[in-house]
Amino acid sequence: MNTHPLNVSNNSEISASVKRAETYLISLIYAVIAVIAVFGNILVILAVYINTRLQTKSNYLLVALAVPDFFQGAVSLPLRLVEVLDVNCDLKSFCPVAIPVSTLFGAASNLHILLVAVERSVSIFFPYCYYSWMTTKKVLMGVCVIWLSVVTVSLLPVLGWGGKEPETVVTFCRFPSFLIQEYITCLYLFVHVIPIIVVTFLNVFILRESLRHLRRIEAQVVSSGFNLPGRDSNSQFFPQPVEAVRQKKVEAMKQRKTTFIVAAVVGSFILLVVPIVTIDIVEMLTAAVIPEAVVKIAVLMIYANHCVNVFVYAGLNSDYRRAFKNILKKCVNVFRLRRTGGHD
Repeated sequence: MNTHPLNVSNNSEISASVKRAETYLISLIYAVIAVIAVFGNILVILAVYINTRLQTKSNYLLVALAVPDFFQGAVSLPLRLVEVLDVNCDLKSFCPVAIPVSTLFGAASNLHILLVAVERSVSIFFPYCYYSWMTTKKVLMGVCVIWLSVVTVSLLPVLGWGGKEPETVVTFCRFPSFLIQEYITCLYLFVHVIPIIVVTFLNVFILRESLRHLRRIEAQVVSSGFNLPGRDSNSQFFPQPVEAVRQKKVEAMKQRKTTFIVAAVVGSFILLVVPIVTIDIVEMLTAAVIPEAVVKIAVLMIYANHCVNVFVYAGLNSDYRRAFKNILKKCVNVFRLRRTGGHD
């Protein structure tokens, strides 16, 4: 079989061009995700710090979630960019450093989402015990336990258990290439499988109970005469009941808003994390070889999980939206003043 040298050369050039285009596209997506993750999560932290209406335990937990998401954008994604763009990068030395870093912040983010879902479930199912159970001290203890756990787990391969030398040539950092199967199994159970199962069930029950609670409040509003035409809510016949029901309705609406935010955060987490977890589990348990393009898309999805929350908060909560706008306006004004030398 004869192959013309010119055809071989053309095919090689086309293949190299496609590879370069793929590299630049993936790098661009990584860079966009990193920028959104960094600045978006800074916005979340500043919004809660500045706006007193957002200073609740639920939002403090969202701030705690924003911290590992910020570091994924500020540290893990730049490492991914080095891996993709630096053709001279020694992946056998680079990946054993990059993987624990990604594991640390990714695991912390996942477990913080679990903590957020637990807090919401307590507020819905045990409202009378919520303030005694979910104290600021206990919330801080939960956050500290999460960080202590993920630091320990992520450092195990560096300390001597869980890591291995890749058996084949590696083109990018993959867990199965640099970590033993037993470590990956324990890591996925602790960081992915258990949180995904728990938050899924909690989310379903939280949404159902929240809607049921809101319907009960609305029924009380109607029965109290709050929505009946011609009724004066300040009437001497309905002074306390109507006002009490009014407050209950306002509180129920706040709870529903927070619940929908948590549901959206959890839903995006499940949607974006499950693909790469499924791929890694299938590769560990079977001899299947997943196409590299599919794997890269799944890796991009799991990193995108760390930048979507800011859009969830802005889309579902007017307080967050207003706080973001105010912060951005102040930043623009400061930038303008600096450009004009302090003269407007």
